[in-house]
Amino acid sequence: MIKIKIGILVMMLLLTSTLSVVGNINNNVPPTISIETPNDNDWIGGPLNHVLNISGIVNDTDGTVVSVKLWLNNDSCEWLNATIDGENWYYSWDSAEVYDKDKYIIYAKAIDNNGEEGYDQVTISIDNTPPMVYFKQPEFGRVYIGGSYRPLLSVLTGDLTLVIGSIPVLVEAIDLDMDPRNPPDHGEDVIDNVILCYDNTDISMIRDYNNRCWAHTISGLSLSYHKIQARATDSLGNVGYSETINFFFFCLFTH
Repeated sequence: MIKIKIGILVMMLLLTSTLSVVGNINNNVPPTISIETPNDNDWIGGPLNHVLNISGIVNDTDGTVVSVKLWLNNDSCEWLNATIDGENWYYSWDSAEVYDKDKYIIYAKAIDNNGEEGYDQVTISIDNTPPMVYFKQPEFGRVYIGGSYRPLLSVLTGDLTLVIGSIPVLVEAIDLDMDPRNPPDHGEDVIDNVILCYDNTDISMIRDYNNRCWAHTISGLSLSYHKIQARATDSLGNVGYSETINFFFFCLFTH
């Protein structure tokens, strides 16, 4: 009888010890992780900031964080290893070769020494597409006198663009990823600037809000052939170029 009681007591002690260990494992607190940069809904890309430094904070109150992994919503769905430095972690990612994507999710996962996991995520947008740029005025095969288009004379001159006096140059620049009439959150103006280059001279164009374009008036050039091209830069540094227009400038002198 005594042996039976001792056996039962040993079994109870073993069961209690096992339940205690299981309880400790089940009570393990998962690690916490946060993404500090980039911010949620940030826009990235372009030559200015295509290298994105992803960073954050990680912590485990009852254990040790052994790894931080990132999933960048890419085609391979591969978890990437971030670098841990104390409670900080970071990873550098080059978005230059990423196709433009309206919404791009960054997932961060922390794993502790007991295999528990913690998660965080942010959503960003990527824009590596240059703006589309084209001339509204002047056009190929047109004659402008005092800035006005003369259709009858254009028939006579064929494909030649002839400018007599002066001419307002109008350029439209559009960011291909966004509607220019509804600017996104990352900037009030999608297009930062438009530069007019004529005869290798750069001139900053002025935004014409009424005509939804950029404007500059050319006048006083020499009696000869000239060429103009426009380039536009968006808020992320992507640069787009227009076609080049060659025209003949003829100035009327009055006495």
